[in-house]
Amino acid sequence: MLSYISQVPGNSTRIMSEQQTEAAIAAKNAKLNPVSAFSDSESSTQDELIKVCFSHPSEPRDADEKDSMGENPIPKETSVSSMPSSVSSYRSDGSVIKLSVTSTSREGRAMQRWDRCPDTDRLIRLTTGCVPITNDGRIMFCSSAKKKEWILPKGGWELDEEMEVSATREAYEEAGVLGVLGPKLSDLTYETRKEKLRRMGSSSTSTGTKVPKSPPGQHALVRVSFFPLYISDVLEDWPESGRTRKVLSIEEALETIQRQELRDIISEVRDKNLHIFNRKKPVRSGVYEKSSEVGVKA
Repeated sequence: MLSYISQVPGNSTRIMSEQQTEAAIAAKNAKLNPVSAFSDSESSTQDELIKVCFSHPSEPRDADEKDSMGENPIPKETSVSSMPSSVSSYRSDGSVIKLSVTSTSREGRAMQRWDRCPDTDRLIRLTTGCVPITNDGRIMFCSSAKKKEWILPKGGWELDEEMEVSATREAYEEAGVLGVLGPKLSDLTYETRKEKLRRMGSSSTSTGTKVPKSPPGQHALVRVSFFPLYISDVLEDWPESGRTRKVLSIEEALETIQRQELRDIISEVRDKNLHIFNRKKPVRSGVYEKSSEVGVKA
């Protein structure tokens, strides 16, 4: 059983120079207002995103209406909308997860959950995220806040949140998507990039930037808990709307995604067939059960 630490031990107050303060402010602004390094032509368009939504789970339809819309119904109104007054995602049992509509994402580590590695006593930052899955069995990614790469939405799991709430909040804040959660995937624990460089005995990054000595209390590891998220809504405005989004097939994703931990999660989704659905049997208003049929293509 995890023992959560509400505050990172060993941190001390530091007096920053004016240059360090300006750099910290710039880094904070970049995090709160990330801008995609991908061009519009390299990202999925709004029309493409509209077509990959499942019907919203809170909008039941009768059989005649479903038949008239085809085997994979989408709401008559557009699935890409302006930010509403409130937004919701759903657990797999149909219970609602209410998410606060904000213009910026949560930030700061005051409420961050932590654990420690039982073997090395290294500090572990606990995080959550989602694998947004489309109605044709593909995965939607969002652009990184720091460089030109596609990632899955994820971030810190905070003390005032259940795990499912944290995961859907990250999907809303970073990727602007809502939906229905699937079963939790395997937890992944991996080293931070700086920790890996320190462990390998490197004194500099590939760009020549010196890697500082790890300060007391700085986390060396990250543990992430991902959930599939079957997309019901793609928002036009969301907290980190400077990011762009991209839909990729499982095969394209495994060839494109750079981070090994994300590749491992994508492989688990594929191996468990969590991206494949039985379109004849809706779980709830257009969100379909995973298909047990062999040979169904994503």
